[in-house]
Amino acid sequence: MHPEQILALLALLALAPLQGVAAQASGIGSARLEPGDRVRLEVAGDSTLSGDFDVDADGWVLVPIAGLVRAVDRPFADVARDIGRAFADEYLDLAVRTLPLARISVLGEVEAPGLFWIDPTMMLAEVLASSGGLTEAARVDDVRVQRGESVVVLSAAGIEPIPLRSGDRIFVGRRSFISRNAPILLGAGASILAATITALIIR
Repeated sequence: MHPEQILALLALLALAPLQGVAAQASGIGSARLEPGDRVRLEVAGDSTLSGDFDVDADGWVLVPIAGLVRAVDRPFADVARDIGRAFADEYLDLAVRTLPLARISVLGEVEAPGLFWIDPTMMLAEVLASSGGLTEAARVDDVRVQRGESVVVLSAAGIEPIPLRSGDRIFVGRRSFISRNAPILLGAGASILAATITALIIR
């Protein structure tokens, strides 16, 4: 990344706690999953039971011990409670932690565009970092979050503290050809000017 892009990303990271506060305020428990999202299960001391489990097209998630659990159209706190009760019926004093993972698309000028699953406390800058960071051609004042028909344009100078949600699409714009190649164009222009002046002098 160019120095100005690094500074812009650092600015996003500095402002991102505002977004994290908003996400925490809404709470993981109040998050709502959609088909295509995931439930992360962390079982202390047992990696065979831990993992990320997909929410199917009908809104159900199949997890160890609990079996099929309804995951959509209800607060995640209810999903976590059902899973926790199933484990409590089978095991004594087994620490179980569940997290909702929302599906997010990151597109445009990032090193590794694609689908990502994030927890509700992750911030925009963290998601961009997860996608490998910005490319050299990225336009740091054109970072868009599309949610349905709505589009919010973010920049290092004016980031809005919006929590990311399932289905959001993040798009990083591309700098213009002139902006990307300014040093080369300036160098070529200077060379042409020098050649022209030399030719005039010789004549």
